[in-house]
Amino acid sequence: MKPRKPRLTPFTLLLVCVFISNTSHNLVHPVTPSLLSELQMPDYIFGIIFACMAFGMMIASPLWGKFSDRHGRRLTFLIGELFYTLAQFLFCNAKGELSIMFARLLSGFSASAAIVAMMACVIDLSHEENRAGHLSTYAAVVTLAASCGYFLGGIIGSVYSVQGAFVFQYILQGLTALSVLLFPATDPMPRNVGGSLRQYSLKNALMVLTPVLILYLFCVILANMGTTGFDNTFNYYLKKQLDLPPSYNGIFKALSGLLGMAGTLFLNRILLKHLKADSVLLMVLLACSLTIALVTSISHSIAFFAVSLLFSLFNAMSQPLLQSLMTRASNCDFGLLSGMFNSARSMGMILGSLVAGFLYTLAPKAPFVMQTISFALAALMVLAFTRILGRGAKRDETVN
Repeated sequence: MKPRKPRLTPFTLLLVCVFISNTSHNLVHPVTPSLLSELQMPDYIFGIIFACMAFGMMIASPLWGKFSDRHGRRLTFLIGELFYTLAQFLFCNAKGELSIMFARLLSGFSASAAIVAMMACVIDLSHEENRAGHLSTYAAVVTLAASCGYFLGGIIGSVYSVQGAFVFQYILQGLTALSVLLFPATDPMPRNVGGSLRQYSLKNALMVLTPVLILYLFCVILANMGTTGFDNTFNYYLKKQLDLPPSYNGIFKALSGLLGMAGTLFLNRILLKHLKADSVLLMVLLACSLTIALVTSISHSIAFFAVSLLFSLFNAMSQPLLQSLMTRASNCDFGLLSGMFNSARSMGMILGSLVAGFLYTLAPKAPFVMQTISFALAALMVLAFTRILGRGAKRDETVN
């Protein structure tokens, strides 16, 4: 008998969808500063339009999570990708500030559907013993895909044009929509499909909040406030202060993506063999705060790039660790829980981009100070979260 060929697992097929989707979603980020410069937009607009996109994600994520719990991950993913393509077309052809803000709002609203569906599917395919490993692999693929998107978008924007990067994104979005055929058939059985639209209200989705979950979500907000603030400031800093073309941004993202993948796949797993996830997360968040603090005191460009890459390593390590603590904070439906996580993440993106945009007008390195504080506060939230869970566990042991 011939040896049977190894079959692709549902998780592997999901990672293919994750890679294509995240590569496409990040294609035009490196050319966005150039697009805004061509339209002669004010400096603060980069923070405002990113906040608009994040606001769309924040509002929509819990609703998409609830929708995916009832109608399935595949349908949610497909709807999100189709509407995201439309939103990006509007963004590319927008001329005024209001039209750009509307396009970015629609982008966030639609992109959150795919993000929530993919994250919920990772949890669907995981068990408690392998969940941290699956989330680390998922985060590594997201990081690598984002780096590929940045790299391709930066090269296309430099060699051809800003509009060329958008055209390539439309083509890749078509492949992303087709990749839904690979999406694992792990959808939950529909429940209350014929129910009223009230079940998708934001108020209804927020009813699952508990004090422990709120504390956890505050940690997510602060960590992503620092992450997004750094990404936005770094993109604009290269363009405005160092006068570098989009290709440099793409190259940096490619290098940081490789480092991030190594951190999530190897360093995280090595540390998790000896320490608990919350302890590792605490150390990583403090390392993020320290490296950004170093950035504020550096003037040499090579040192600036080197320390920024080191921050990218620690920051990439923090994301799967945050996600792995998600199911400890609550036991509600995975889709809704993923939506709550993405909503908190989006709130951090809003605050990070807005504060970074306005602080940048005061001083180019002022946003980095804010990001240092954000990661330090996130570390304090992790410490408080861990102690509350520890007290709860001791109380349960006493009762038993």
